[in-house]
Amino acid sequence: MKKILIDTLGADKGIDVFVEGAFLAEEAYKDYTYVLVGDKEKLQESINRVGLKHYEIIDAKETFLNTDSPLDLIKGRGETSLAKSLDTLKGDDECVAMISAGSTGGFLVGSIFRLGLFEGIKFPALASPMINIHEKWFALLDCGANLDIDAKTLVKFAKMGSALMKSAFGSIENPRVGLLNVGKEETKGNAMTKEAFSLLKESNLNFVGNIEGHEIYLDKADVIACDGFVGNVFLKGAEALSMVLEKIVLNFGKEDPNIIAATKYIHKNFNYNEEGAAIFLGPKKICLKAHGHASANTILSAVRFAVTLHEGNFIENIAKELHA
Repeated sequence: MKKILIDTLGADKGIDVFVEGAFLAEEAYKDYTYVLVGDKEKLQESINRVGLKHYEIIDAKETFLNTDSPLDLIKGRGETSLAKSLDTLKGDDECVAMISAGSTGGFLVGSIFRLGLFEGIKFPALASPMINIHEKWFALLDCGANLDIDAKTLVKFAKMGSALMKSAFGSIENPRVGLLNVGKEETKGNAMTKEAFSLLKESNLNFVGNIEGHEIYLDKADVIACDGFVGNVFLKGAEALSMVLEKIVLNFGKEDPNIIAATKYIHKNFNYNEEGAAIFLGPKKICLKAHGHASANTILSAVRFAVTLHEGNFIENIAKELHA
């Protein structure tokens, strides 16, 4: 039976949300075992309470905190739940994916030095699944892992994003790849985006050109590539805007069922914590980063994403794209 590994330490709401999320996932995905990494006694109490059946526990009482240096994962600190999770993911062939809501920096560095990346990839990209105006999924990457990259790295990120869209969200056969930029013309942008445009145009990707900020949600591309600085600024702005829109719409009629339905729609499709997890592209196994404020439904959505990627041959598709 394949396994999905869940790091239960480092999030805001404690371990119960992970156990409850695994229980919800078990109802939907019965062919998987859920490996929970954290305080064994507390995990067992929570498991007994909810009735989770297909599980394993890896005891880890030490949490890797956001204030800790990610370099500690290189030098040691093997007793944290994050380190044990990554080591297990690497060493157990039955473990196909890992979910963590802990330190993003720790997870990023740990995936490099404890798990390993595909050949030619120096740093993972962080991709965020988003939904456009036609209710179709697209991927924005990098959305915060690498703030300063060169054009060749950006092309590799775009290739991994293409593999992501081939494996999930309807398995798009030939994903459209766009370059986030300040204008449509090939000559627009800074030195990096101009070079990236030329390289993408010459690649085997289905490159559709530059995508301006106002076009991101307009179904112009299935993969939108950018550096982590631009991607993270946009993503956080979009998250804030969704919260503002919820409040504005709700003010038009708090008792009106249509208004309530509209706010629920905005929340479901644009709230950062609703759709489960972002994904690191580059590690040799599926690594999903949930928000620190994760709920049980967040974990359920993250498991759904992990199952979709595994059954869509995501890792194999990345290897093909990078060597095409």
